[in-house]
Amino acid sequence: MKINIKKLSKKQLIILAVVAVFVIVLIAWGTLSIVKNEDPITAIGELVTDQDALLGNWQGEKAINAYVFYEDGSYESYISTFAIDGKYTVEGSKITLRANGADGYVTYKYKIRGDKLTLTLVDSNGMEPKDEEDHEFTKVDELHLKTLTEALQDFAEEIQQNPDETEASDEGQ
Repeated sequence: MKINIKKLSKKQLIILAVVAVFVIVLIAWGTLSIVKNEDPITAIGELVTDQDALLGNWQGEKAINAYVFYEDGSYESYISTFAIDGKYTVEGSKITLRANGADGYVTYKYKIRGDKLTLTLVDSNGMEPKDEEDHEFTKVDELHLKTLTEALQDFAEEIQQNPDETEASDEGQ
């Protein structure tokens, strides 16, 4: 019995090599997803996150809080006109903030869609947060933050306009 082995052309060999590499990458990606206990889409998102998109000014919805991320790995965090500065590191889709002069840190999972930044707290000094609420920021050319007095006035007006919601949240505590 004679086995007939056909020689592959250069083009066929290149295609075969590309397919083999693709299969190896898929297997590695799947294994990484299992080890990290993440779905594959999240794992891919971490691979393609563009850290440069994080750079710049990000202002919160009510103009009370904001972040500014710089190219050198430093940041400024604002609550009203009070500023905290420090260093940040990015690993995949997570950003860790360490304030200058402080021992602690916070880590957020971040997502950027267009001019919107969503931060979700995932770690605070080694402890998982009870509240995994998303915090949204909009990319702006210049920050326009409210003073503490303006923020308190807005809060007081909001309470006056929605007294039922305030009572309900007090009862839940």
